[in-house]
Amino acid sequence: MSTPSQSPFNSSNFTHFPTTASSSLKVARKVTANLVPDDETLIDHIMPYIEAIVEKIKGIDRSKLVIYVGLATASAIGTICLSYYVYNSLQEALSSTEINIDENCNIINSREVLILHQCPRAKLTPCIAPYPLKLETFLRIHNIKYRVEHFGTNPRPANTPWITLNLQDICEPEDCVKFISEQYNVSDELVLDETAKSVSRAYSHLLDNHLYWGIALWRWVYDEARSVEHIQHLPPATVQMLPEIRKTVEQAAWFHGIGKKKPQDVVSAVETDLKALSEFLGDKTYFMGGKNPTELDCTAFAMLSQMLWTMKGSPFEKLINEKLGNLIHFTWRMREKFWPDWEDCLDKTGVVAEDRSPRIPSRMVITE
Repeated sequence: MSTPSQSPFNSSNFTHFPTTASSSLKVARKVTANLVPDDETLIDHIMPYIEAIVEKIKGIDRSKLVIYVGLATASAIGTICLSYYVYNSLQEALSSTEINIDENCNIINSREVLILHQCPRAKLTPCIAPYPLKLETFLRIHNIKYRVEHFGTNPRPANTPWITLNLQDICEPEDCVKFISEQYNVSDELVLDETAKSVSRAYSHLLDNHLYWGIALWRWVYDEARSVEHIQHLPPATVQMLPEIRKTVEQAAWFHGIGKKKPQDVVSAVETDLKALSEFLGDKTYFMGGKNPTELDCTAFAMLSQMLWTMKGSPFEKLINEKLGNLIHFTWRMREKFWPDWEDCLDKTGVVAEDRSPRIPSRMVITE
């Protein structure tokens, strides 16, 4: 804690301001000294003007005075009502009109087009953060019209991604999915029975609370962020911030609880979860066994994409490639069907050919 002498509010820092009533009076006298003659006080100087105004008022007929006051009051009320009407009209016009989007995706809030705000495109995946990739995939599987905005101002700092629809900002991935489902009537609730909903929720927690933190800890802490510059184009200022980002991730994992474990224990737990995920998927096209993917598939695809294509040399990539082939099939299947423009959505700045994720092996058959 700062000592009194160090406080930014110490009186010594404000010596140019008066600190007592007497000094304040002295300052006031100096200010008014140049405004009035030496032989007059300020009151003596302005009193003739006050008396003249009073005489003018006395000379006005009482009935006319009442009329003047009434007109002034009515004008004030009318001005307030008009301002309120104009304000509401503008709000209604903004909420019912789609605003054009320029070619650089510099977008203004729109009623018709959902705006997905997220971090910039990456080199090997459209985004190195799982949750923006999950949300964008969720929008794609439901054919929802959207635009991506990479440079907006976050309504809640550090909460990325978020969405904008009908001039309303929604933060947190779970809240975004809920809001989108309600607005477009595309909830998994419509296709899953109660048992399936419970299973889906359980595996969603596995992905959110283990796999996500396995990705974050490996990338930022265990690997010391060495891979980040290879998967994301970073401005020099951001490169300088990498140690701070690493520290922030480490602290967040600690408060979550998983960060208190030894690295080998975290890796072992995530590998066990990957095996469980593979066992649950089996030979199904999608995790819940339906003809169409659900939110769980979007979450799994976002996590597995990071492990397969942005975490080269990690134990997770090795395990999936060597033993969990159905997860590879699933990830490629989702990518080929819902991300046919995958390569076009990458940041190709400074990327060499061998850094690209490999094309799907010919032995893998994509099934609908």
